[in-house]
Amino acid sequence: MAARGNESKIKIYELLKNTFPGSFMVDTKVMRVPFVEDGVPVEIKVSLTAAKDIMGQTEGGEVKNLSKEINPHLTEQEKKNVEKLAAALDAPWAF
Repeated sequence: MAARGNESKIKIYELLKNTFPGSFMVDTKVMRVPFVEDGVPVEIKVSLTAAKDIMGQTEGGEVKNLSKEINPHLTEQEKKNVEKLAAALDAPWAF
């Protein structure tokens, strides 16, 4: 099983590569984007990570964690199990 978000990261790296000519991958996880700033060459490192939670903006512009509302990967029983475990661990990050 591929890591979550792997296909999306590949697509984003391709978009960056096409948007910034001269950019290149150092390895499978880091891209370098060359620029010239005040006459001095610089390289911006870009590394992408798939987020564990889903953040979004409400119609009012508020940024909030939408993971509970849109996580299609957990069944209701799995959510209950996570809530029970989080409560036992006194973890505030639970659903």
